[in-house]
Formats: sequence, structure tokens, C-alpha cells
Amino acid sequence: MKKILLLFPILLLQFSARAEQWDAIQNRVNEFLKTFDHGFYGEVDIHHDTLYNYYKGGGYSFIPLNQYTEARVVIDKRKVGIFCLNNTQCVINASGSHFDMMPFSTQSDFDAAKFAKELNDLIKSYLSSKEQIKHKSRKKEEKVISLADYPAGMKIKIIQEDKVFSLYEALVDEEEGRKKEDVGIVVEDLKPLGDGWYSGSIKQSDGRIRKFEKAKVAKW
Repeated sequence: MKKILLLFPILLLQFSARAEQWDAIQNRVNEFLKTFDHGFYGEVDIHHDTLYNYYKGGGYSFIPLNQYTEARVVIDKRKVGIFCLNNTQCVINASGSHFDMMPFSTQSDFDAAKFAKELNDLIKSYLSSKEQIKHKSRKKEEKVISLADYPAGMKIKIIQEDKVFSLYEALVDEEEGRKKEDVGIVVEDLKPLGDGWYSGSIKQSDGRIRKFEKAKVAKW
């Protein structure tokens, strides 16, 4: 039991480290920028799938990450740039001017190749984390709207409907003692609409075909 209790915090720490990897790289980049060219470049920050560079003296520039291609050395030991895809001018500054790269340069020697790699690692790690989130969301959605539990011919009941019955249908149901939750039989495969909602049709116990545009169903 002690071994299990000790293992749990270790696994938790490992998971947190993976989840925050791009944040850690960003912190490292910003720590470097504090002294790079006397702090002129301020700091970088990624949000809304865009990398921003907020300059120390005010102003900013940004590059949408879906238009990023790579960060690479422009001048050995002196200049690095984050470049746009297909040589487009996707970098925009506060005044609205467009450029083909986001530059980081100085008059003093520095390890340009290392800094370019750090910027690439930051952006790629962020994009990778976004893909993992999307993948998990897709898996969750596939599970929610799966039709495996509702094959054609299975008895089901409607447990919630987004559209209210017409007055005629409501009166007929009331006269014959039926309720909206009456059992039915799937006569066509249900069409998934997402988030557990379906459209389709059922055959009610009185033989009528009941079509619905949006409803949640359950096994009878």
C-alpha cells in the first residue's frame, strides 16, 4: 500500500510536467529575453493559437501559428527569425504593417541556433498539446454519438425532445392514454446530431410512424 501511495504523486507530477511543457519552454524563452539586447524584446506569449511579442518599450507584433513555418538563424550569432508559411507576410505589428518574419537580433554574439531551436520547441510543443486536446474531444464525441447501442429494430423510448409535439398529436396521445416516453421500434438507423441528440423515426405501439427532428433516446 505504501508503494502505491508513493507512486501516485510521482505519476501526477509526470502528467503535470507533460501538460505544462510548452509553458515551461515559454518561461525559459522569456527568461532569456530579459537580458537579450538589453531586454528590448520584452516577452513572448502564446494565446488563442497566436504567438505575440510584447516589446519592453511598448508595442507588439504577432504571428498566427497556423501560418508559422519555422524559426531559423538569419545571421549567425546575431539574428533569429520566426518565418511565415510560403514566404507570406503573416507577421503583423501594432500599426498593422505586415512582415515575412518576427525577428530577434542583437549586436552582441549569442547562440542563435540554440535560441531558434527553443522557439521551434515552444511553438511545436504548444501545437502538439492542442492536437492532443482535439483528439481527446473527438474521442469523447464519438462515444457520445455512437449508434452501436441503437441498431435498427431495437426497442427504444424517447426521453427528451427538443421540439414540442403539435397540438393534434398531443390531443391524440392524451385521448389514447399514451405519453411522449412510449416505447417504439427503430425503423431507420438514427442519425447522430452530437452531444447525445439524434434524429430519426420510430414505430409506436399503435402502429403509427413517429418522426422526430431532435431527441434523446434510451433503451426500453
